[in-house]
Amino acid sequence: MKNDFVKRCLSLVFCAAFLFVSGCGDSSGKSIYLYSVETDEDEKPAGDIYAPYKPLREEVMAIIPEETVTLKVYNELNKKRGVQEGWFGQIVKDLFNVELEFVNTNDGDYYQSAKAGRCDWDFVLLKSHDRLKDCIDRGLVRNLEEDGLFSKYGTNIGSTMKVAIYASKRETDGKLYGIPDEVAYKDGEYAEFQYHPDIRWDLYRRFNLEDPEEMDDYINILSVIKDRAGVSDSGKEIYGATLYSGQEDVLNSSVSDAVKAFFGYEDFYVGFFNPRYRTFSGALDDDSEYIQCLEFYNKMYRAGLINPRSKEMSYKMVYDSYADGQNLFCVNSELGYDAYNTIEHLADEKMMAPLTFKNQVNLVRGLKTVGEDQVWCIGKDTEYPELCMAILDWMASPDGALTSYYGPKGVCWDYDVDGNTVLLNPGFEALYHPNYQFDMSSGFLGSYSDGAPYFGFNIWSRDTAISESNGQKYNVLTWINMKSNQLNYKIENEWLEEHEVENEAEYLGQSNFYVLAPDAYVMHELPEELTSSYTKLSYILKEGSWNAIYAESEEEFNEVIKDMQTSALKAGYKEVVDWCRIEAYYKVQSNIYSYLID
Repeated sequence: MKNDFVKRCLSLVFCAAFLFVSGCGDSSGKSIYLYSVETDEDEKPAGDIYAPYKPLREEVMAIIPEETVTLKVYNELNKKRGVQEGWFGQIVKDLFNVELEFVNTNDGDYYQSAKAGRCDWDFVLLKSHDRLKDCIDRGLVRNLEEDGLFSKYGTNIGSTMKVAIYASKRETDGKLYGIPDEVAYKDGEYAEFQYHPDIRWDLYRRFNLEDPEEMDDYINILSVIKDRAGVSDSGKEIYGATLYSGQEDVLNSSVSDAVKAFFGYEDFYVGFFNPRYRTFSGALDDDSEYIQCLEFYNKMYRAGLINPRSKEMSYKMVYDSYADGQNLFCVNSELGYDAYNTIEHLADEKMMAPLTFKNQVNLVRGLKTVGEDQVWCIGKDTEYPELCMAILDWMASPDGALTSYYGPKGVCWDYDVDGNTVLLNPGFEALYHPNYQFDMSSGFLGSYSDGAPYFGFNIWSRDTAISESNGQKYNVLTWINMKSNQLNYKIENEWLEEHEVENEAEYLGQSNFYVLAPDAYVMHELPEELTSSYTKLSYILKEGSWNAIYAESEEEFNEVIKDMQTSALKAGYKEVVDWCRIEAYYKVQSNIYSYLID
């Protein structure tokens, strides 16, 4: 599912024993309940307590400017420029009487400001801690603890992100210059499953096919479906899968994704990192997981199941082909599950859904209480340090973070009487239709996508727990009215009932999966003597992988693999792999924690 969001159009209506919310212009015909049927009338709060945001603290109210202030944002993570528009811009203005102007960002602007010894930006959003250290050295960012700034206006961050703040100070000279992004609220959390085998479940069920026992069983299943399925939405031929490979990737992207989905290993330079044993293995080692997945896709190709134009296609073209229903199978949910499962397809009882085999091992990423590498900072020379700190602190609050992710409170999401976070109809619509237009009665104008925050990254991880919640996460798929199937279409509920689970994560959790331990490892540049070898290996792996996938026979496939291995050895494969093993050791040493869930 996608997380894009919507409008302030909803009507609150008390009915008998419960209150329901319906979105203006809602095409799904679904109602979302803020109260359970069992809620007594006298337990319900009086009046409309939902739409308004919580009042800001007195200390913050005291610094709100009387006239609207424009705060300039230097942002290295997003290319959107200009004044923040739409619903998010309106909310920030209503709360803080501030406009956010995202200024041009390039190295020329950066070094010009650095050379002048002055920072003309109020917010400074940096791509890495290395960039932060450079900003500190050049005097561009503020010590957030100076003059009691953080202790007075950063109370949300200070009380909920203690590990991240401690780690951020350790990265510098012991002072706090920035707030990390994508922070986990507590140890042991991990992200949602992204890499797993998905299939057109409506067709799989219609043809009454058997569950797969091993990887190759998918080939027989997909062959049967392809022969009977017809054509895509646009009338094009249907394939088992369309593959892709990123230009900057050393390995074939689709093959690497298969290794993650089937074996639970993470791609790492010219090979893979095993999260269970914390070891590295080269992609071209004999009978490697990479070669096994190449062979799997080659068998699919020889069965007529791989789109023959895959090599020529960009990621967007591949994504569009999945959205059009041209493919039956995928191991990356961003392509299969997310692209295909639109409101239109689900309403028509068509759906991509996970289908696991007996011995597969999925890879999921552990979340970091120290956060990721990007950093939120405040410019050294801003005239409004208190206001900037208060805005960052609000964005780290549950209300602020949920708004950044899902749109206006009381329109796209809200809390029920028991304090559970619930999705409202407009928010549900925006999951599938980013251009969903706000109704005028909502108090907002334009579409969700036009008004979404320009920042490009968030303070809290989407998969972490919401502080002061009932154990819920920021991930909308875990919310009570999503899990209770109120918003599900018939085919979704049928899939859940057949597998006797509440959601996709519970189903995938029944298989083995490795959690990639969060670490502080930063990819290093290769030693100069290995740079040429690495460049050659990159070409050998990219071209050789496509040649292996497109081999017309088993004999040709084996010959391609042999040629790849021979060419790689001549190019310095062994030396690069040895270096990768050393880097894997550093990666392990930087682990925050490591575990396997069986």
